[in-house]
Amino acid sequence: MSLKQLSKDSGGELGNIIHDTPDCWHRERERNCLRVEMRAHEVFIFPYSQFLCAHQIAAASEGTLRIIFSNHEITLTGRRLEKLLPALQEFAVDWIRPLSVRYRDLDRGSDALITAIDVKSLDD
Repeated sequence: MSLKQLSKDSGGELGNIIHDTPDCWHRERERNCLRVEMRAHEVFIFPYSQFLCAHQIAAASEGTLRIIFSNHEITLTGRRLEKLLPALQEFAVDWIRPLSVRYRDLDRGSDALITAIDVKSLDD
């Protein structure tokens, strides 16, 4: 069964993540893990039980949001990243990924827009 077929059969849950859509994050209650999609073939899963803190720095054009887990630091770059903070506070961010370049001109102006994600190991 292909991933496309699997996403159709599972009610579209995987479709939001795998397919190219104008979404760069998804909120869902009571998540145990945060899924971070870097690019098509690179995905990280971080357990919220290892979440330490988040630090957001707003800027006129693009700001940053640092999400720290016990062994990794995730740095998001984008606009209106403060929109993710209430969901992070409740461990309710299901997945994040950078928004595809083709959708950046369609910026809705109200939701967070993630343009880049960097994951760094803190063990190095």
